[in-house]
Amino acid sequence: MIRKIKHRAGMWRVAPPKSVSDVIDLVLGRNSMYYWDAVYAVDIGSGVVRSDETILRLVPMLRGRSTVLDFGCGTGGNVKLLASRLSNTHFHLVERSRVALDYARNELLGDADSNGNKFFYHQDLGGIEVDISACICIEVLEHIRDFKQVLDALWNRLADDGTLIISVPVRGWWDRCSEHVNKLEFGKFGVKAG
Repeated sequence: MIRKIKHRAGMWRVAPPKSVSDVIDLVLGRNSMYYWDAVYAVDIGSGVVRSDETILRLVPMLRGRSTVLDFGCGTGGNVKLLASRLSNTHFHLVERSRVALDYARNELLGDADSNGNKFFYHQDLGGIEVDISACICIEVLEHIRDFKQVLDALWNRLADDGTLIISVPVRGWWDRCSEHVNKLEFGKFGVKAG
C-alpha cells in the first residue's frame, strides 16, 4: 500500500492533475488517458522501460512476418526486444498514451533501425491501412472494459493467414490491481479461427 501511495504521489508531481476528474482517476487508479500519461511520465522520468524477456519466445513465430502490430505497446520495450532479433519487419505500435508513444519514437526506437525494421506509431487502430501478419497484445486486455470489441477489431486487422497473440494475467477475482477492470479467468476467452 505504501508503494502505491508513493507511486501516485510521484504521478501527481510529474503530471499534476488539471481537473477534478484527473484527481479522481489518479486516486482510484482509473484507466483514463490522464492516468496512463502520468504512469508513463513517472516511468520515463525514472528510466524505466517495461519489457519482458519472455517475449523473445515469440521470435520464431514472428520471423518472416512483414507487419507486426503491438497493441498497447506502452513505451515500446517489447518491440525493442523483438526488433533486436528480427529484420525487415514493419512494426506498428498502438498506444493511447501520447507520452508513451513520443518516448518510443523519440528516445527508444525512432523510425527505423539497422536491421531494416521500420516503426510506425498510432494512438488507435484507425490509422493502420495495411493487413497485419501478426498482432501481439501483452498484458493489455485486463485494462479495457469492452475488451471483446477490441479483440474483434484486432482480428479484423489481421491478414488471412495472420496470427493474434494475447497474454493476460489470469488471477480471477483474486486480482486486486485497481487498474484491472476485467478480472479474467480461465475459459473466459474462446478461440476464433478464420
